[in-house]
Amino acid sequence: MMKIKTNSAIVRGLSIFLLFFLTGSGCFLFDTDLKLRVMFDKLDGLKIGAPVIYAYRHQVIGEVIKIEKLDGGDAIAHVEIASDYQGLVRTGALFVIEKDLFDKTQPSRLLMDVLPKDMNNPPIESGTLVKGISWAYYQMAVSAASVGPAIDAIIRQSRRFLAEIEAFIDSGEIERMVDGLKSETQRITEFSAEQKKNFVENILPDLEKQVNEAIQRLEQSGDRTDRENLQREFDGLKKELNE
Repeated sequence: MMKIKTNSAIVRGLSIFLLFFLTGSGCFLFDTDLKLRVMFDKLDGLKIGAPVIYAYRHQVIGEVIKIEKLDGGDAIAHVEIASDYQGLVRTGALFVIEKDLFDKTQPSRLLMDVLPKDMNNPPIESGTLVKGISWAYYQMAVSAASVGPAIDAIIRQSRRFLAEIEAFIDSGEIERMVDGLKSETQRITEFSAEQKKNFVENILPDLEKQVNEAIQRLEQSGDRTDRENLQREFDGLKKELNE
């Protein structure tokens, strides 16, 4: 009788241990969410709890669970992708921070996108460290990924670029405006003659107006270097449109 009682106690103890192990937050065997680390040069307002959006479907697939700041200004966003969506995240996936340029009270989001050429890549492994990209580079990558992207897609991306330029002017971030023009010029190198024509007709007038406004402000402030850099990059953009 004593032996049976002891065995029952052991079995009961093991059952409690297994129940705790299987349901506890530290159980890694049954935790199927995908955890990634995404490194950025700048956080652009990204915070813990920010949603991770699958850009192609505009669908929330996860969230930022931790922000780790590194020496030198870089930061790592620890990301958790829900198990139902982890198959969407392929090797080569792009991660970019999206901030609302029109409503600064809105929190930034983290976009995940997979280019057509990477759709058949193997799923990314949990724990992988990924290098995040800037919004300008993301636009360029998406444009270059398509052979002859539709005109309306070009115009939509370019209007977003116009909004970025306007935001840079308002904030006085001339260096970022110069970098934006440089990236846009690189994107234009991928355009067809028809796409360049549409850019000239639909985007260039507004862009030139914004650039001229920024140059006038710089002339008034006496900032010669920024003015010359801005003029040089804008002239380069117009030259690319004419080639």
